Amino acid sequence: MLLTVRAVASVVSRFLYVRIVSTVGRPLLMIASPVLGSLAFALLAMPAPLVVMAIEIAVIGFSIGLATTLTVTGVVMMFDAGARATANSLRMMGNRIGQMVFPVGAGMIAAATSVAG
Repeated sequence: MLLTVRAVASVVSRFLYVRIVSTVGRPLLMIASPVLGSLAFALLAMPAPLVVMAIEIAVIGFSIGLATTLTVTGVVMMFDAGARATANSLRMMGNRIGQMVFPVGAGMIAAATSVAG
């Protein structure tokens, strides 16, 4: 259920993307959306009822949806039409490397430090 809430919030943020960017502005949104998502993610560590967790997850999903769309459109705006596919591929490659390196690194730290890590 919580994953569905996150996915729906992400889709809603992409649906409202143009309105939000025109209202708030790109530079502020580039800072605010990851910060807001990070704060909501940090709150997940605190014990809370399911409804509160669903709200936190919705905020995370909304923020991730905005941040992802901002990076894609930012790359599209920075490069000419002939280089956009390559630039987006490099952006996605960086994401995939991060998705692999950070969990492996965390696993190595946890294995070396045991429960204390």
